[in-house]
Amino acid sequence: MIEEEESRKLVLRNHAAATARERETRQRELLAVLSDINHQYKHNRMQSIRYEGTGKWLTTLPQYCAWSKLDTLAALFCYGIRMLQIKLRKLLKFITDYYLTGSGKSVRISSMIDGHILQQSAVGNTKTLFYYFDYSDKRTLDPISLFGTLSQQLLRHMGDFPEAFLQMLESIYQKKTK
Repeated sequence: MIEEEESRKLVLRNHAAATARERETRQRELLAVLSDINHQYKHNRMQSIRYEGTGKWLTTLPQYCAWSKLDTLAALFCYGIRMLQIKLRKLLKFITDYYLTGSGKSVRISSMIDGHILQQSAVGNTKTLFYYFDYSDKRTLDPISLFGTLSQQLLRHMGDFPEAFLQMLESIYQKKTK
């Protein structure tokens, strides 16, 4: 009798574990449909080439301080260094406004992201979403990739999706997941 009850409990635990794994797989597959950009890989790469203290000065800027103290939804955009270049060509002046690539913006910003995530861990109720545009990876320049990746991060922070939400997403994305 005791062995039968133990056996039944074991079967129930195994069933519950299998159901949880299936749900986790369904959720992971749906999140993968949103974006194929691995934002965390890029962030880890920036961390690995960053020297200690890089970008700390950014956290002292008034714009950053004001943004980090907000208790509402807010975005902080950090974009390329603007440079004015005058080109002389056939005695005409062409003025080009462009962003310098390779000047270390991503490395500096990775430091700010890490600092903000640490600051949040003390508060506990806010999340940082981030995205790196990379001209060597044209996929990252697509607005769909941007919104897909940010949505993916936001949904991951939610944890387990309610079953109704999971089913709704599956019905929307059923063609993409097959």
